[in-house]
Amino acid sequence: MAYRFELNEPLIEATRRIGVQQIERALAALRAVGDRPTAVHDTRKSMKRIRALLCMVRPALAERVFRHENERYRAIAELLSGTRDSEVLLATL
Repeated sequence: MAYRFELNEPLIEATRRIGVQQIERALAALRAVGDRPTAVHDTRKSMKRIRALLCMVRPALAERVFRHENERYRAIAELLSGTRDSEVLLATL
């Protein structure tokens, strides 16, 4: 599910809430026993949502903070890309 901003919620609180929800979602996917490719895919989607959230609030952030956080979540997604690529290759064969 995509994230939602609440009507009367302050932007900073909404941003934190949504970010935490996406992180928790990613962790839950990785901890789940079962379909590993789906867990990796879901985690990468959460990282993408977090980065999109950062882009939305970028004007309110110091550029240094934005770059640091954006790179952090990009790096997490990259760590999972090898696993994703391996799974895709196996499925293709």
